[in-house]
Amino acid sequence: MIARRGAAMLMVLMTCTVLIVGVTIIARVQASASIASSQASSLARCDQLVTAAEQPIMQWLVERSGSSTVDPSLGSPIVKVHDDLLVLDNSHIRVQITAWDQQGMWPRNSDQLGFTLLVGGDQVGVLGHHLGSLQLDSGVFPTESDPTAIGGLVATHNPWPTRSRQTRRRGAVSINVNTAPQALLNQIAARYDVGDLSSLLDQRRLGERVEMSQTVRNAEGEEIQLVSVSRVWAIRTQVTVDRVMRSVWSVYANQGGQWQLVQRTVIGEPNG
Repeated sequence: MIARRGAAMLMVLMTCTVLIVGVTIIARVQASASIASSQASSLARCDQLVTAAEQPIMQWLVERSGSSTVDPSLGSPIVKVHDDLLVLDNSHIRVQITAWDQQGMWPRNSDQLGFTLLVGGDQVGVLGHHLGSLQLDSGVFPTESDPTAIGGLVATHNPWPTRSRQTRRRGAVSINVNTAPQALLNQIAARYDVGDLSSLLDQRRLGERVEMSQTVRNAEGEEIQLVSVSRVWAIRTQVTVDRVMRSVWSVYANQGGQWQLVQRTVIGEPNG
């Protein structure tokens, strides 16, 4: 009799265990499905906000980019355009728009012009790929926390690349004296007939814009244009919805007086 009761109790325990395990698995599957659905919804909202960011980006390019100045001591020509936190339909959203001046970076043909690229050893290996294609690891793209990643130092569109991604011989490089790092301007002053740039740097340290439009030459006859307004900007748009993030790298050029999107790359896979 005792043995029968023991066997019965064992069967009940086994049944309960199976039920508990089954319920746990179902709960986990349901939770995973809920998380996946939530992430899909957040990603869709990220993409919507990236698209919506086009309007303020264009507005900034038209109204503000021409008056931008950057502290010359910074290693990269970075300008914060927009950074906003909000809560919408119980979702926590952050929209960040950051600009890098392509005409404030080292030109893509710096070796031809006699400039020394100030890039780290770990960046040298991806330099050629960076100039040939932006379909790369996300590490090449700069962020606000890492503004001197190689994408924020070396221009992909200055001078303008041909379809084969090779630099054109004709057409001078343009360098914006209001955004270029002091290290680049020092190299220009050392190799080109431009004179002393110390007063220009002093003005920038005070946040004052410099007006300049000048073509300068080096001993080999290579020319560059020193300008005060840039016509090519790279923009990183980064949208976070709860725990899902989407980042996009876009290059805009002023062609014929109109700003146009000329290149766009989604940076890596969505994080979440």
